[in-house]
Amino acid sequence: MRRPADNPFRSACIDQLRYIPQDKHVDELFERLQELNYHASLLGKHGTGKTCLLDALELRLQESGKQTIRIHINADREKPSVRSIYQLHQDNTEACILIDGADSLPRFAWQRIKWKVRHAPGLIVTSHERKILPPLHRQNSNPEILQEILSRLVDQPNINAQDLWHRHAGNLRECLRQCYLDWQAQLI
Repeated sequence: MRRPADNPFRSACIDQLRYIPQDKHVDELFERLQELNYHASLLGKHGTGKTCLLDALELRLQESGKQTIRIHINADREKPSVRSIYQLHQDNTEACILIDGADSLPRFAWQRIKWKVRHAPGLIVTSHERKILPPLHRQNSNPEILQEILSRLVDQPNINAQDLWHRHAGNLRECLRQCYLDWQAQLI
């Protein structure tokens, strides 16, 4: 019987992965982010790597001497109030605010947040389709990216990345979840 702790597709392994550049390197995106005065959105469908890119940009911000505040919003968690986000900003007025899943907030709440934190040194958000701030990058996935991820997790992946990618409509998170389940069931 395989132990979950040995599964190469477990979340602890997935969380160690770094952003894989597609058409633009992180340095190029960071330069563009500077041009946008650190106020921008990362767009893309579910599971295409927006959070991974946000992680990479957050690291670059910190390396350049900027402080960051990270807020993660999703359907599984209680949404933060406008007041709590504003209070975070008030407590850290020198920090760039990074909101992952910003489009999960109602439009009215989002407009209030934008107004309340308008003087923040930066506001970077991820969104599926709603252009909340000027777009920095549209994140996409493809079978080649999936193949690269699989290669980083297992030495010689015996997985048809193209088929897996198509079965999950390009959602890399769902592809990796399927790999986790298949590994547990000894299918791979």
